[in-house]
Amino acid sequence: MKLKPLFDRVIVAEESPEQDKNGIFIGAPANNNVKIGKVLYAGEGNLNDDGTIGKMFVKEGDHIVFMKFSAAETSLENKPVLILRQTDILAIIE
Repeated sequence: MKLKPLFDRVIVAEESPEQDKNGIFIGAPANNNVKIGKVLYAGEGNLNDDGTIGKMFVKEGDHIVFMKFSAAETSLENKPVLILRQTDILAIIE
């Protein structure tokens, strides 16, 4: 089953912080309210007042940082996923 997020929403799988070769956690949150995840699906963009579609700055496969409580929790194929708006994403991890 595939979920298609509407407008500026994205579907994210939460991930654990990764550790680099020096032992530093990449994307490790400063507190438990900040999470990292991978964008599984992205909507087409928000509908602007003039009828145009707004740009999506994230795409499928991007690793992102977001606030834990800004997302709605659900499941996809018996795995937990989160749905949040693009504006609730704090950063893209490059």
